[in-house]
Amino acid sequence: MTAPEQPGKDGRQKKDRPWLMRTYAGHSSAEASNELYRRNLAKGQTGLSVAFDLPTQTGYDPDHILARGEVGRVGVPVCHLGDMRRLFQDIPLERMNTSMTINATAMWLLALYQVVAEEQGVDVAALQGTTQNDIVKEYLSRGTHVFPPGPSLRLTTDMIAYTVGAIPKWNPINICSYHLQEAGATPVQEIAYAMSTAIAVLDAVRASGQVPQERFGDVVARISFFVNAGVRFIEEMCKMRAFGRIWDRITLERYGVQDPKHRRFRYGVQVNSLGLTEAQPENNIQRIVLEMLAVTLSKDARARAVQLPAWNEALGLPRPWDQQWSLRIQQVLAHESDLLEYDDIFAGSHVIEAEVDALVEAATAEIDRIQEMGGAMAAVESGYLKAQLVASHAERRARIEAGEEKIVGVNCYESTEPNPLTADLDTAIMTVDPENEARVVRALVAWRDRREEGRAQDALAALKKAAAGSDNLMAATLECARAGVTTGEWSWALRDVFGEFRAPTGVGGAPVAGGGGGCGHPARRRPGQGRRDRRRPRRRQAAAAGRQAGPGRAQQRRRADRRTGPGRRFRGDLPGDPAHPRADRLGGRRRGRALRRAVHTLRLARRAGAGRTGPAARGRGPRHPGDRRRDHPGRGRRGAARGRCGCRLHPEGLRYHRDHRPYRRRDPHREPARPPGGPRMTAPVNRLRPRRSCLAVPGSNPRFLEKAQGLPADQVFLDLEDACAPLAKPGARHTIVKYLNEGDWTGKTRVVRVNDWTTEWTYRDVVTVVEGAGPNLDCIMLPKVQNAEQIVALDLLLTQIEKTMGFEVGRIGIEAQIENAQGLNNVNAIAQASPRIETIIFGPADFMASINMKSLVVGEQPPGYPADAYHYILMKILMAARANDLQAIDGPYLQIKNVDGFREVAGRAAALGFDGKWVLHPGQVEAANEVFSPSQEDYDHAELILDAYEYYTSEAGGKKGSAMLGDEMIDEASRKMALVIAGKGRAAGMARTSRFETPEA
Repeated sequence: MTAPEQPGKDGRQKKDRPWLMRTYAGHSSAEASNELYRRNLAKGQTGLSVAFDLPTQTGYDPDHILARGEVGRVGVPVCHLGDMRRLFQDIPLERMNTSMTINATAMWLLALYQVVAEEQGVDVAALQGTTQNDIVKEYLSRGTHVFPPGPSLRLTTDMIAYTVGAIPKWNPINICSYHLQEAGATPVQEIAYAMSTAIAVLDAVRASGQVPQERFGDVVARISFFVNAGVRFIEEMCKMRAFGRIWDRITLERYGVQDPKHRRFRYGVQVNSLGLTEAQPENNIQRIVLEMLAVTLSKDARARAVQLPAWNEALGLPRPWDQQWSLRIQQVLAHESDLLEYDDIFAGSHVIEAEVDALVEAATAEIDRIQEMGGAMAAVESGYLKAQLVASHAERRARIEAGEEKIVGVNCYESTEPNPLTADLDTAIMTVDPENEARVVRALVAWRDRREEGRAQDALAALKKAAAGSDNLMAATLECARAGVTTGEWSWALRDVFGEFRAPTGVGGAPVAGGGGGCGHPARRRPGQGRRDRRRPRRRQAAAAGRQAGPGRAQQRRRADRRTGPGRRFRGDLPGDPAHPRADRLGGRRRGRALRRAVHTLRLARRAGAGRTGPAARGRGPRHPGDRRRDHPGRGRRGAARGRCGCRLHPEGLRYHRDHRPYRRRDPHREPARPPGGPRMTAPVNRLRPRRSCLAVPGSNPRFLEKAQGLPADQVFLDLEDACAPLAKPGARHTIVKYLNEGDWTGKTRVVRVNDWTTEWTYRDVVTVVEGAGPNLDCIMLPKVQNAEQIVALDLLLTQIEKTMGFEVGRIGIEAQIENAQGLNNVNAIAQASPRIETIIFGPADFMASINMKSLVVGEQPPGYPADAYHYILMKILMAARANDLQAIDGPYLQIKNVDGFREVAGRAAALGFDGKWVLHPGQVEAANEVFSPSQEDYDHAELILDAYEYYTSEAGGKKGSAMLGDEMIDEASRKMALVIAGKGRAAGMARTSRFETPEA
């Protein structure tokens, strides 16, 4: 450490300067948080650590639909420059060291902080502090990422390059192994993955060319780390030493940094909040002290900043008194003990050296493995890192559940005396005023009204332009801050350019806790993972309680009285679930159902991601955003069989939310029954809409949208996918909303094709279109569907939007487009996935590419194959549609001027029984309507059969099962076939030219 104190008169050793002491704080509003900060500083806290609420972390303004219920809940909402001013009012920033736990929107919050400092008259070069800004761990654990890896790394790179020159004392990134441990990482994985992240960041900065090589040492010197410290404090202390050795070697050998001061491993710590239990929470004090010793006892591995959680973090939001208790723990250790008077007391220990050497060796091997994959970003996108964390977490839980790893008060020593600290749970934790959110929203509206709107819009336009180019984004972001732009506006400007990202869940190839069974549980530990790698399990019962205000108190109190023992399933998160975005604020735990409202919808399709159709996907299906643990394997669901590991395996495979359980439609002439226990759909979808001609119109072309309204197509779908270039998609969404609301689509089925779930645009497509034009929209077409989970994800999202906006639940249908081999293999499950599905559509172009078909003419037969190459594909889609009372639509024919060719391929589909065909040109509309309509003769004959059969089966006709209609015998099978033809004729608006006459007449 630096600048030891002078020796006292009693001749004691000189004391090193204590570490920076912080408490992680922020709640409700900027004003309330400012008051809390000033009180903490007056108590001797030497730095600030700002906790932001979820909307701020994920780039939403408080008035956004997805921010509802989360504003000010787990941190302070910072919507604009005015909020940042109030947050640091009367706090001199030139004397403050401020840590901001912010990642996806880190550049924005740093810009606001800098502008406030400038307004205070501070030289920004003197600012000291840290922005967390580690997006890799967001992909792996917390989940508050917004942008894809490439653009996210660019934001980080631009921030680092900017701060090196403009704010040289600022730490622009705080690489976090803390959250990795909370997500399941062993010490080896924690070191390796954090170092791999650092390598990816430094490589990107060097490759950007924004920092000259002679200043690269300054970049390295400002890279800091945020590390976890668990209760196994000897192992944790060895981990800190291993971190330092590996960092020194990497910075010297890979980056050529010669100055030892630049290569110093600089880290701050929050001790392990995951290990804090709801059961017997008073035991958490002992745990916190032991964990703090791990990062302060050894001088050579001592943390530069420490923040301690409160003893009652497992119960809810800590009160100021609870945070003071944590601060006093640090102060007693630093000022009353002799800890800071001695050199490293572990120097020369053979046990310590052996443990450190083992950690260094194993972590180095894992770092090399990740570099062979292409680095940390490649390992994130491939799912490797997430799968490793999931597997480690599962094994750790298995040890807890088997009683191998004991947790006092949770799986052993459970009997206890009444706790006076928690006798009244309502006063033992802090609650947020339920009216707070409305106040924040009103303040935001007033801010927008007062600002100079033109300047704000110009700043956003400049930001988009810079993002689309290669300029450093910090300058444009600073101008946005000064112009009064809001957090949500800044974020959406970049979303429109960069898109959004859904990280791999890691469950596809990872085992879950247990010992070998039908659910894929591992029977042994992975190589190299021994007892030394044990970690505190994810919040078993200890994490069950939510930090939620209001009526949840009584339920939390009842939960606090329950205990779990060895052999019983813990009632926490599912094995492998990532650490929740509130991990920093709430100690790495997920608490409460309401908190998922802000981010879970964004991640719906991550669990339904492309390609996940194996046992892991079937065991985890998507869940309702508010349903945290309803389908936990240990909840004893009726009808579920136990695997050999003791987990329950759902007999239907997918664990659907009770409101969205799939079902089989039993009678094509009746409205399908709602799923058991599900909400009654106020306006069921209409599967009998005419769809002979389904006209595709680019959503970005107003002229085509205008023309389409006058064409005789049965269905018009406004396309946001292939027909829209990536940069045109944001504008096309709003164009589509305008034309749906203002256009005359009389007699047409109105459909919007969104982008598929593997892209970053799907969510924004659905939300913008449905919120903006829901009452004037009939269906959403989802392209490139690969599995049932993707349909369920869309169903869940639509239901949330409908309920929130007050629309009729279930009225908007879904059209599923099959465009690859995997989707075709799963087409039956897809057809059954949701009561919203109306049609199955064949997409031939992408399908041909997916199976390597030797043809470049979409819809035509490939050369060298004498039979119909599409027959199997079309029939499989048709069978799935008919088995589930759905319509089947054939895909487009791209030779738009060849109407005869179109008629030929359309005729094949019509002959098989398809209901219609996709058309790309007005010239194909009339042909499709003609081909998929019955002839007048066939229509008249079908109506005659129906009338005749009704007569002959009646009392007047003799109650016959079969009869003669002229020279033709008709029966029940004849009626069914006639019903199909008559139905198509009626849907086409055809009129009868003949009538059935009874024999008596």
